[in-house]
Amino acid sequence: MKGKDLTERVYKDMKKDLMLRRLPVNEMISEQMFADRYDCSRTPAREAAGRLVSEGFLNKFPSKGYIVRLLDDREASEARYTRFVLESAALQRSVFSAYVEEFAGLYKLLERDEGDPDAIYFENMRFHCELARLSRNRVMADMIERLHCKLSPVEVEKFYQSGKIVYKPGEYEEKVYDAPNCHREIIEALIRQDVKEAIKWLFWDIYPNMRDRITFNSGSVDYLSELPIE
Repeated sequence: MKGKDLTERVYKDMKKDLMLRRLPVNEMISEQMFADRYDCSRTPAREAAGRLVSEGFLNKFPSKGYIVRLLDDREASEARYTRFVLESAALQRSVFSAYVEEFAGLYKLLERDEGDPDAIYFENMRFHCELARLSRNRVMADMIERLHCKLSPVEVEKFYQSGKIVYKPGEYEEKVYDAPNCHREIIEALIRQDVKEAIKWLFWDIYPNMRDRITFNSGSVDYLSELPIE
């Protein structure tokens, strides 16, 4: 493997490691360290790292190396809020653009290898990205996928081998929540063409710690004003 194919392989492996927080945080990483880790020369390592700098995963320090860039609390909160707004719009659009069989096809994404935490996380992300694509709006689907990628280093710590989400004391309410159950409810609501119900379960999926704080008494979006975006 060489040239563009090698750079693409290094880029994908490096991005996956960044998304899963496998690279050291707050430590300078040189191009040679990347080259050693991904079994390549410094050129493809530099090219792959450059792409990830432009995508916001790395910060570059000339003549020194790179440092992993994580979203701060405000950035993560704003990204999560934007993700909910876009995914809600995608759900509304998908009811008119997708077939019932396509919604039913999402059930297969609920099947997970309970012993593989990496697979659990990426299957969760894949569910949301595939659902967004049913909107038939490629720009919106691409934006949703990019938000998932940017949020992943923050969100991935919530996942563990059972496929559930854990919220750490001091950061969120301490609560365990089963994401696949939300996904199943979303699918069933979309098959019934019940957009309000689908958006409700999407909300619980993205903000499980707010389930006891916000109720859905109408089809309005007033609850958006209560979401933490600061």
